[in-house]
Amino acid sequence: MQHLNHAEIDRDHQHFADITTRLKTSNTDQFKTLFSELLSHTESHFKREEQLIEQYRYPGKSEHCGEHNRLLTELRQFNQRVQQGRLSLARAYINERVDAWLQQHISNMDAALVKHIESHS
Repeated sequence: MQHLNHAEIDRDHQHFADITTRLKTSNTDQFKTLFSELLSHTESHFKREEQLIEQYRYPGKSEHCGEHNRLLTELRQFNQRVQQGRLSLARAYINERVDAWLQQHISNMDAALVKHIESHS
């Protein structure tokens, strides 16, 4: 996973990746708990990032926050199904899409945010 040399953001990304790794090998009960943890962690991480976006007046705010909202909507929808015991689509989502999304988001959106923060610090 790419590191951006921003301790808080890198730590959050690593925790996200750790949860998704554990989700991939979890049983049904563990999956329910871990998926809720992933959603909660993601909400907290995005809130912290969006505070930085505001603090540093990041010009890519609407696109970046829009991507956050899109992912949170997906995670919330999957979490509703997961908590009802309907795990198959969420498992496929975790196994097939989340890692690629994280890498793309870090490489494009978060890297640009960190570069902006560095240039305005």
